[in-house]
Amino acid sequence: VRKAKRKAACSLGFPDMMDLMVACVEAGLSLDAAVQRVGEELELRHPIISGHMRTLSLELRAGRARKTAWRAFADRMALEEAGSLATM
Repeated sequence: VRKAKRKAACSLGFPDMMDLMVACVEAGLSLDAAVQRVGEELELRHPIISGHMRTLSLELRAGRARKTAWRAFADRMALEEAGSLATM
């Protein structure tokens, strides 16, 4: 039940996350900086996604391969959309 609620919350917040990511990248931020910024921006409205974004940001800053870090992000979110994003 908890897992289903977390997945539903991620699914509802995913479009907001993507809109913010696009806005940040279009404004000139790097992908890594956009991940960090979006994680901060979503803290109050979508705390679960924010946590996933913070983890992704930390993994990228620690030197984990971008492909591996994004795949782990998608696996944590357990959403088809996140899997597609990680593949891109």
